[in-house]
Formats: sequence, structure tokens, C-alpha cells
Amino acid sequence: MACYWTHGKNNTELLWVVGNRNAFNLQGRVPTNRTQRNILRKTDEDSWQFHHSLQILSVFAALLHDLGKSSVGFQQKLQGHDSGLRGDPYRHEWVSMRIFQAIVGKAKTDAEWLGFFC
Repeated sequence: MACYWTHGKNNTELLWVVGNRNAFNLQGRVPTNRTQRNILRKTDEDSWQFHHSLQILSVFAALLHDLGKSSVGFQQKLQGHDSGLRGDPYRHEWVSMRIFQAIVGKAKTDAEWLGFFC
């Protein structure tokens, strides 16, 4: 990684480099690396045993996050009705978590609540 100081349009100065300094030229530029090897390893990475379950849980987490943002307080903030520069009375992440807790009920272990989705 190279860090530049921008002095204006099209005028930058290389300040420092993190990593292999030999991979950069004097101006801090580096060519894109090319290789003939198969670095994607699709055969290794696509055989996830729980791929479908992870996909379902990811979609569910996104839905809960959006539901947390559907609260009246959050919507008023987005629409500019809450003009004061103060913190939220409750965070949308907290609302999402409470919805999740209501759905999974009294499950005491991960296996129990995961059983609702898998």
C-alpha cells in the first residue's frame, strides 16, 4: 500500500509505503500482478457443507437490520423531522436484535435457535 499527499489536481507526493517497497517504483506506482496459477481454487471453496444455511442466515440478518430501520424514530430521522443533533433514543441494531430474540424465543443453545432455520 502506498500513501500519497495530494497537493492539487494531478499533483501527488509519495509519503510512505507499507509492504514490499520493491514492488513499487519511485513514484509509488505498482503494476497489476499476473499469474498462470489458478488462485481462485473454486473446487476447494465451493464445497462448503453449510453454504445454504449461511445464505439463509445472511438474508435473515439483512432483513432484521432493515426491520430495525423501519422504526418510527429512525424514519423520522431520515425524513428530517428530528432536527436536533442528539443521539438515537435506541439504535436500529438494538431493535433488530430484539426482533431476533422475539423470533427465536427461549432457545438456550445455538443449536436450538439454528434449528428454526436449518
